[in-house]
Amino acid sequence: MSYQQVEIDLFASATTRANPARITLVDPRPRVAKIGDLVAVRALNDSRSYGMLETPTGRQTRIKTGTVICGVLGERRALKGIVGEVPAFVAGGDRLSILNLGGVVGQRTGVHSSLGTVIDVEVLGSVCDAAGRVMNLSDTALQTAAELAPSAPVILVAGTCMNSGKTVAVAEIIHEAALRGLKVAGVN
Repeated sequence: MSYQQVEIDLFASATTRANPARITLVDPRPRVAKIGDLVAVRALNDSRSYGMLETPTGRQTRIKTGTVICGVLGERRALKGIVGEVPAFVAGGDRLSILNLGGVVGQRTGVHSSLGTVIDVEVLGSVCDAAGRVMNLSDTALQTAAELAPSAPVILVAGTCMNSGKTVAVAEIIHEAALRGLKVAGVN
């Protein structure tokens, strides 16, 4: 086996439900890449304009050159951000990019001109569980429900583009509801 133990410096918020270990088992061998696979990567550069990572606690921290990050393979189609996709295969030594603040990692295919430098990363390998299986977000996903049981009112805010005001709208709704004494929970 060619598994290696890798110490993770930062966990991306996208990995929260998977809960990988700080010292984790990593397989650098080539494999078919799947959306949701956890990967260990090393930052090859930093970025003043787009160099933050949100951790599972919601804290944002700056990514520095050499930082080892546990992220998630995924796609992103951001009109005013970074565009990227999951490569067909992933292996130790591959060069990918951090596509968003939550730690989605993929093959960069475009960048909005206003962003400047993007964080490029070297793949150390696929993050595995104790049995040597590649960890994927689908392993810890919430179960699909056929219907939503009666509960508190649910408000959904959606938008078709980044910077369209979704977060501002939700923050105002939460603020106003809390001022009126309501218990509020926000999820994304």
